[in-house]
Amino acid sequence: MSGRSRMPTYIIAVVLGLTLAGYVFYAYVLSPMSREAADLSQRLDLMSRRIGSITQKSETLASLRAEYEESLKSLQEIDQTVTRETGIPHFLRDLEKISSASGATVASLSLGSPSASSPYGEIPFTVQVQGSYQQVKAFLDRLLSLGRAMSVKGVRLGAPRETGDAAGAQALDATFSVVLYVVPKGRGGK
Repeated sequence: MSGRSRMPTYIIAVVLGLTLAGYVFYAYVLSPMSREAADLSQRLDLMSRRIGSITQKSETLASLRAEYEESLKSLQEIDQTVTRETGIPHFLRDLEKISSASGATVASLSLGSPSASSPYGEIPFTVQVQGSYQQVKAFLDRLLSLGRAMSVKGVRLGAPRETGDAAGAQALDATFSVVLYVVPKGRGGK
């Protein structure tokens, strides 16, 4: 064979060898590297999203913590206004003081039996007072400003029973139905 006829075979062998080397290089080097690069890119995207969500979650957590602290403070303020069951005699003394201060006379007072509600108990009471409109109003204002947790459930106004004196004609009979919220024995409160 002459040198010229070997040349095309040589070129074909070199081309085939380069093609085979290129395929091997692609299959065993470039392809795995590109898969790794794609996998790494996905992991980086996932980490980036997680970092973004952590920032968002920390902001949410901070706002939840602030709301929790505000709610806890509000509950503590409410709890300070709730009477302890053992403090009921002090409450009754407070009723006497507001009666004297307002000028209204307490005609009758009846305490109902305590009922359990969660987490506070409820003691219904009815107080009947007599006095002028201004005295009854002052009594109710002072009752509500005692700083104790209570609800006025009903108010009845009427003319007093016949007394025969002229001052009685200007007087009112007022009956207040009130619920006093109490902390049962063994818990905190005022």
